[in-house]
This record gives sequence, C-alpha cells and structure tokens, in this order.
Amino acid sequence: MKFVVGSDERTPLTDWVVQELEALGAQVEVQFYPFADLERNVLRPRQYDALLFGESLSLEPDPFAFWHSTQKRDPGLNLALYENRAVDRLLEESRQTLEKASRVAKLQEVSKLIEADVPAVFLYTPYFLYLQPADLKGFGMQIVALPSHRFADAANWYVKTERTWK
Repeated sequence: MKFVVGSDERTPLTDWVVQELEALGAQVEVQFYPFADLERNVLRPRQYDALLFGESLSLEPDPFAFWHSTQKRDPGLNLALYENRAVDRLLEESRQTLEKASRVAKLQEVSKLIEADVPAVFLYTPYFLYLQPADLKGFGMQIVALPSHRFADAANWYVKTERTWK
C-alpha cells in the first residue's frame, strides 16, 4: 500500500497509522512529500492508496469541495473519490438554503451518511487554545475555528493605560 503523507518528516500520528494498518495485514510503504510536490505529483493525479491529509472548515462549514462527487477530479478536493447521490443532493441544498437551522440539519445528515459509508477515517479535531494577558481587553472571540481567526478582532484589542503629561 502506498501511504502518502504531506510532510517531510515522520510524526507520531504517521507512526500510529502505519502500525494500525500493518496490524490489519497491510504492507505499507510510507512516502513523504513537501506540499508543492504532494499537490503536483500525488493529489492532482490522485496517485495514492492511502493519504494522511487534513481538512479545515470554518464555523459556517461548506464541505461541498471535500465530499461532492463533482469534486473527485482535479482541481476538486474530494480526495477520497467519494460518491453518494444523497450526499450530493444535500450538499447542493445546503448551499441554497438561507435558513441556518435547515442548513445545519442538512449538513448533519451529510455527516451521518459519510460516517455510514466510511470513505475516510477521521482521526482528530484540533482544539485551538490561546492565552492572553489579563489586562488585554476587547478580545471578543468565543470560538476559533482556524488559527488565523484568532486575530479577526485585533482592531478591538486594547490595554487600559493612564495618560501622563510630560
């Protein structure tokens, strides 16, 4: 099995996945790629048996690019080559729905169908925790979905100081 990892280095996660695959009887050949090479030589032509790769979705997720069957070929991001007509329909409907509760319900159904079909194994979801000094005010973020979002309201941050005249 050609197991492709989008990194130049071995990680504990890579080692664990390889161990689990070998325990199932797979003969695993790990290949590491810098991202530019990974994209050009592996992802675009879909040249892998197994792939260790991550997805990033915002707080208002749109998983269309990752799971709709029209995205199976380059430049789409359906790297699992997943195809399910019910999922396609729900993804299309969720993009056309303005009512948040209805959109959430459709995406929850998409999630259930994908979990049942198992086109991918979801390993973890990172939690982003950021500490700030107690005197920093104006930090209004409650949930940070992507690391770069932690700066989204930086224009509102301040530290209360006293004015002094010289």
